[in-house]
Amino acid sequence: MRSTIFSRATYSLCFISAIFSSLSHCGRPDWVEKRPIIPSVYVGIGMTQKHGPSAEYTEVAKNIALNDIASQITVSISSDVLRKVFESNEKLGEEFQSQIRTSAKAELEGVQLVDTYEDGDEYWVYFRLSKADYESRRADRMANAIAMSLDLFSKGRSNEKTGDFTRAIGLYAQAFGPIEKYLAEPLEASYEGRRVLLVNEIYTSLQSLVGRIVLTAMAPKRDATIGRPLKPPLELTATVEAPKTLPVERLPLTFKFIRGSGNLVEHALTDKNGIARCEVHKITASERIQMIEGRINLHDLFGGDSVSPVVQTVMSSIPISTIKFVLNVSGVDVVVDADESMFGKKLQQNRIEPVLKSQLGEKGFAFVVDVSKAALTVSIKADARKGAEMQGLAFAYVSATVSVLDMETGQEIFKSSVEDMKEGSDTYEKAAYKAFSSAANRIAQELIPKLVEKVQK
Repeated sequence: MRSTIFSRATYSLCFISAIFSSLSHCGRPDWVEKRPIIPSVYVGIGMTQKHGPSAEYTEVAKNIALNDIASQITVSISSDVLRKVFESNEKLGEEFQSQIRTSAKAELEGVQLVDTYEDGDEYWVYFRLSKADYESRRADRMANAIAMSLDLFSKGRSNEKTGDFTRAIGLYAQAFGPIEKYLAEPLEASYEGRRVLLVNEIYTSLQSLVGRIVLTAMAPKRDATIGRPLKPPLELTATVEAPKTLPVERLPLTFKFIRGSGNLVEHALTDKNGIARCEVHKITASERIQMIEGRINLHDLFGGDSVSPVVQTVMSSIPISTIKFVLNVSGVDVVVDADESMFGKKLQQNRIEPVLKSQLGEKGFAFVVDVSKAALTVSIKADARKGAEMQGLAFAYVSATVSVLDMETGQEIFKSSVEDMKEGSDTYEKAAYKAFSSAANRIAQELIPKLVEKVQK
């Protein structure tokens, strides 16, 4: 009997559960339950939880639906040039596909809102886009883009023929702009009486011209000194074989240390003779051999930040010419003038000078005796004085000043002191020597790093 009652109760619970389950889906449209499949249209469905103001979650659902449509607009790379580029750099290909999908979403036109649905927790939206309408609009846009691109390409070719190579490269790069959404496709155009694949034609022309630019260092090996400017500046020439050697004017270049470090002018343009100069204001690293690289600045050459990410992705695959300058770096020539005294008498053996020289030597400084050959004069003025005597202990104090004079300008570029370093011992002399050691250690730990930074940075 109890078993029968239990079975009936279980059946009743299941029946009630089924009713509630059915009610929970009551009113939900078919497109929510099952995604529509319509061959002639792109279907986009977006759903989000209803959190926050209605304007926010409805916009979220709309973007999801539009992304849904954009993801169905696949791009197959038909351009031989781009296929080779992306085969050699898979990451570049993935970035290109992502940017194309983003571009496709931005140009969606004619999207129709079919329906919306919401319950207590969710908001749904249903969009459609006619494939025929989309392709028709896209074909019109593509034709206009090809015409604009071909015009820029033709101007680039004319400038290349007249020897304005920098302008030609800029126009070739700009020619990618109008057709950036269609770079993966075999865009055909008529040029000089023949049919060409426009993307391939632009890319190969750009790659060929950039690849023919040769950078040549004038004096590729130079002597340099830590903390000093490099004079005269580094120079290079930019030329093109076309077929005779011609200078490349207004070519943007960048310079940077690839080994070592220093302060230099990073950007330069070639003059009418194809010559560019790099001012190196100061060498800051102590490495014996340092290198500076000069290279064509593709970012500025191709139009800077005005170039879209899609075009930048494609053009980043183009190899460019670089040049290296080797610097043989020596330390700053320094003469040390030390005046160390104890109780009014000059020390026969200086206590601070050896520590200072050791520290500066480790930082790449070189020491000379002839003042006329020195770039810097480092002066040490130190003196020990007697203090009190208490309970059999004698105390002494040492104060020291370190200053640096730039021999080229005659200006004092650094000055710092340690004051009243106090030590005690059984005699004043021993106390003074201990105080000199304390002062030397303080100078090594605190003053020398500041001195080096002032000279080298």
